[in-house]
Amino acid sequence: MILSTSTYELARGLGKDVGYALEVDARIEIAARYFDRFDASIQWLPKMALGKRYEDVPEHIASVASEAYSCFSIEMYRAALLMARTALEATAKQCGITEGTLAKKIETMAENNIVPDYLKDEATEIRLLGNDMAHADLDTPVDKDHANEILGFLDSVLNHVYQQPAKAKRRKEEREKAKAGQKQNGK
Repeated sequence: MILSTSTYELARGLGKDVGYALEVDARIEIAARYFDRFDASIQWLPKMALGKRYEDVPEHIASVASEAYSCFSIEMYRAALLMARTALEATAKQCGITEGTLAKKIETMAENNIVPDYLKDEATEIRLLGNDMAHADLDTPVDKDHANEILGFLDSVLNHVYQQPAKAKRRKEEREKAKAGQKQNGK
């Protein structure tokens, strides 16, 4: 059973703020009091959405990618695919590829060696499933496994384009700093 329209009123009636989980005993008591049919599989809404942190990704892209994970965490798989597609297109634009369709942008990212061919293929999968959702091709099945795979593909692209280069730059800076410190100490 999913409780949505009455959840707000029930939570406020107990003096709780919306978004905080009610204790299990309180849930059982409320459900028994307010609903004709009650069982132990009650799902309380709104759910707590959990995003993902992307420290080395530009904020506007990181927030959309995190939102994709938030959607996934509350089982909104179609929305997760749309957000993954949005993050992918924003990545292309951040890399200076602003012209053409997303398919053309992905192709250009590969031609310009921004992504290798295997990531071009993963980006294409993000685009295709995201397009199905964006263009209301709702007969395409979307389940947890599909969405999880697409988010993994998005992570691969973001890791390659932003996170790995940032990590390599930090390692180089740390090494150069340590080397400069050794020279100052006469070693």
